[in-house]
Amino acid sequence: MTFGGTGGGNLIARLAGAENITPEGDTGFFATSWEVVGERAPEAIVIVDYGTTSAEDKIAFLKNHPVAQTTPAVQNDRFVVAPLNAFYESPLIVAAVETIAHGLHPEAFDGD
Repeated sequence: MTFGGTGGGNLIARLAGAENITPEGDTGFFATSWEVVGERAPEAIVIVDYGTTSAEDKIAFLKNHPVAQTTPAVQNDRFVVAPLNAFYESPLIVAAVETIAHGLHPEAFDGD
């Protein structure tokens, strides 16, 4: 699953200074193809931590996936982990923006 062009995930990514590689999705989350991920070559990947599969296991899956492992995000180990509840409309959105911004732009926070 990936963030679509609507909903909290897309908004949070934009506010954190990220560009969603799948803005064409007309829902908050939708399924895309691995070919799209490979073609668009994300520089970082946000891992939404939820369910029975841990964030660490999701990262390990990406590192072993034949298409995902060709992306700059996986090659440079650029993963940002945020909990699912941070993507719902609530004050936790602020924490999600901050978490993602720190993960993507750590140099902007040197002194925090």
